This record gives sequence, C-alpha cells and structure tokens, in this order.
Amino acid sequence: MACEWIDVDERLPDDDTTVLVSFGEEDVTEPVWLAYFSGENEAWHYVDGGHCYPTHWMELPAPPASKRPTGAASGLGCGSTH
Repeated sequence: MACEWIDVDERLPDDDTTVLVSFGEEDVTEPVWLAYFSGENEAWHYVDGGHCYPTHWMELPAPPASKRPTGAASGLGCGSTH
C-alpha cells in the first residue's frame, strides 16, 4: 500500500494505531507528528498523550531493510579484533 495522506473527514485509522499526522499548515517548524485516534473518547492524541487536531493522517512506512555491519553474521562487530 502506498503511503498517502488521508483527510480525517474521509476516514480514520484503526483505534489506537500510531500514525503520522499533519495539520495542513505549510509554515510550521514541525509539520508532521506521531499520533493516534482513540475511538473510546473519539479524539486524537499525540503519542505523549496530549490532544491534537490534525487535518490529515498517514500510515507509518515500513522500516528500512536491516544492514548488518561487516562481520556481524560471524559474531564480529564494531571494534572486534577476533
């Protein structure tokens, strides 16, 4: 599934699922935050618990593929001389 912004008036994420949220403002220092929608009290919350009022949300992207440091598979890591 492609990551696309979804208007909160069109659809909401699953309850208590952390998503990216935006407030529809171009002139803000931090335009994207982590938040979740609580169906229990029908309100948006930042992940730290404070209320927020986003205009759009997006599912979190998949994490990057894991890259092991050279030698990690054999138990050799950073600074190892074995």
